Amino acid sequence: MEKHLERIASLIGEDKVLSLKGKTILVCGLGGVGGTALESLARSGVGHFVIVDYDIVEPTNLNRQILYTAVDVGKLKTVAAESRIKSIDQSIIIDCYARKVDHDLIAEIKSHK
Repeated sequence: MEKHLERIASLIGEDKVLSLKGKTILVCGLGGVGGTALESLARSGVGHFVIVDYDIVEPTNLNRQILYTAVDVGKLKTVAAESRIKSIDQSIIIDCYARKVDHDLIAEIKSHK
């Protein structure tokens, strides 16, 4: 068990943490809700994310969106989010899509399974 996941393992069990490591989670929108969900899931041991957002980090995001700090202003949210999650756990796999969600994107994501 990875050291940083020992506390969550004591809560939910090592088998559940290992299960989370093998899961892929799609997060569409990396603002206040999506960003908080992404970070919480990453800290809980999920091993693979597909993240989608077409926006850039604005100064007005900093007081309400957990993923971003002042150094991220002007960056694509997907790029900044990937950096933040990798700073928590380098082993997490992240597939980034800096675009709006539509049928073509969903088909593309499904084809990469």
